Amino acid sequence: MNWKLFFANEYWMKDHGFDMPGFPLYGKGHLVWLAAITLTILIVTINYGKQSEEGKTRIKKFFAWSMIAIELGTDAVHAMYGAPMINYLPLHLCSIAQFAMLIDAYFPKQKVVGQMMAFAFMPGAVAAELFCSWAMYPVISFVSITSFLFHLLIIGYMVMKYSAGEIVPTYKGLWQSILGLTIIAVPIYFFNQAMGTNYLFINSASPGSPLVPLWNMFGTKYGIGGYIAAYAGLAIIVLHVLYFLYSFRVKVSLMKVKGQRAGR
Repeated sequence: MNWKLFFANEYWMKDHGFDMPGFPLYGKGHLVWLAAITLTILIVTINYGKQSEEGKTRIKKFFAWSMIAIELGTDAVHAMYGAPMINYLPLHLCSIAQFAMLIDAYFPKQKVVGQMMAFAFMPGAVAAELFCSWAMYPVISFVSITSFLFHLLIIGYMVMKYSAGEIVPTYKGLWQSILGLTIIAVPIYFFNQAMGTNYLFINSASPGSPLVPLWNMFGTKYGIGGYIAAYAGLAIIVLHVLYFLYSFRVKVSLMKVKGQRAGR
């Protein structure tokens, strides 16, 4: 294996005349990753449920600091390969999640981060795993491996806490998350405009993602304003679908509890 190519970023490869081989979404390699991620999260969630409170706290801190380590390690490698670091700031939704998880791990009494995990960070990480923005890289490469693992940690953190009853999504939390996303997105929009970046995919859609049809339908006709309005509308719809799914699970759980009590 050519380790220089294994660690190289897209800018270095283009500058040195290398093609970006990439991997197809839902091809064999992608499906293997998704299966491995699902199995890992299942194992982690089962293990988390068996831990004492002290053990759970250690696991949460491990997840949060692991994300910080991946972020710093990835930035260091990109910097070594001369990448424009303005494009690797922690301003994407899933990068912001690492700081939220750190707050949640050390200040568990606050509940806002839990709602944001349920309605913003975890859905964002799932979308990232399904519609990989790093698909231009080989499926086994430094960028692909760290990207899959980074988003796995976000999903795993939410799922294990949700399964343990530590995160209970609420309708109020849905709108808190929308407010939080708005507060995050507004300054990032202006940063994108000033620096020519595309954090949160506000300026344009990520290739292969559901945002592409939005851009084709609204962005091409109404410009970036139409695209952002459609983006926000889609987000609100998706969050309400998520809330319905969370509520359905709670109702089913309550019905089981009542059935067990009635049978005693």
